[in-house]
Amino acid sequence: MFTRILVPLDGSAIAEKALPHARALGRTLEIPITLITVVETASHFSTKKAYLDTLIEGGVRNSEEYLKKISQTFSGAAVQYRVEKGRAEDAIIINAAPDNGTLITMATHGRSGLHRWLLGSITEKVVRGANNAVLVVRANEETSSEGEAAPGSIIVPLDGSTQAESVLLYVVELAKAFHAKVTLLRSYSLKQIIFSFEQYHPDLDELKGELRWEAMSYLEEKVAELKSRGLVEVFSSVTEGDAAETIIE
Repeated sequence: MFTRILVPLDGSAIAEKALPHARALGRTLEIPITLITVVETASHFSTKKAYLDTLIEGGVRNSEEYLKKISQTFSGAAVQYRVEKGRAEDAIIINAAPDNGTLITMATHGRSGLHRWLLGSITEKVVRGANNAVLVVRANEETSSEGEAAPGSIIVPLDGSTQAESVLLYVVELAKAFHAKVTLLRSYSLKQIIFSFEQYHPDLDELKGELRWEAMSYLEEKVAELKSRGLVEVFSSVTEGDAAETIIE
């Protein structure tokens, strides 16, 4: 269950695209929000230490003013902010780590001045390195950073593994909080079948039918499981083809 939302920001408009989602989550789930900015202290800056220290401290002051301003755009949730020094991905992961219930919410990319963040890269490192759940917001110039963005529909790709199913706990919490429709998705393909004998010529239509039946039976079981947890609008969808393409479509 989520107990806190951690929102990394680098001062860019793109990074702020995650804010509407954080506002909606914080207010609806009634959990606190922490805004964080990281001022890099990389040794590769080719300048004297005294001057570098001045730049860093100036960056800290500017970041504190920036985060204070952003914190005032929230309502209905307790908001705090902090400025860290070091590598962005490390600071984000370390700040989230003490509480496994912390949800990291960040945009996919962004760049700004002294911080020199590239959030596409930073986000990937956080997703790979953090033990916490990470909500990645796909941002573009047209996406608003104002107001709230509440999910009305949640698509959950499942492949039958316990790893994929581990997300269902979070799905239940979010779907209940936002009254969102949930669609469980599974795709199948004959590429899953490896034939050991060159002379074996299977009935491909029969194999497809078996794969589809297996996928449908599995999803029906999961739909029933989610409904038993209190969800109402839960649906399933089985498609043939590439899993990634199916999810995107």
